[in-house]
Amino acid sequence: MTFDAPSRAFIAGAIWLVAGLLLIWRGLFPFWLEVAQTSYVDASLLLGGAMLIGAVKGWFVLRRSALRVLKHIDARQGYQHIAALYPRYLYLLIFVMVLFGITIRAWLGETLPGVVAGVYIGIGAALLSSTTPYFGYWRSKGVSSVHTSV
Repeated sequence: MTFDAPSRAFIAGAIWLVAGLLLIWRGLFPFWLEVAQTSYVDASLLLGGAMLIGAVKGWFVLRRSALRVLKHIDARQGYQHIAALYPRYLYLLIFVMVLFGITIRAWLGETLPGVVAGVYIGIGAALLSSTTPYFGYWRSKGVSSVHTSV
């Protein structure tokens, strides 16, 4: 299957949205819940702080990355395969970030659940707040079609 530029922008935004929601979910259960069992006030401050810092980071840092991805998508007009969704370097960066998340969860999950919860929730909030350019591009270019080809 191949997709036109607006569809690729929508898919890129949807991937970031789902990844952000999954990270927030993974941060809340079981790590934030473990902190909340000890002190609900500390857990609430952790949640609010992580969401705020993540949202600010997403708006000011990851939003620029989203705009670069949209330039990449816009430069490749016409129908493209899904592999052309992101620039090649970004696939490597995503892989490294996933490995970092798994590593931090494995090393600090039992001893410092608040750190793991803060990182996961913060990065999830950053991803969520950086999806607006993707969906804005998709809306401005109009809902488009999917082209199936071999």
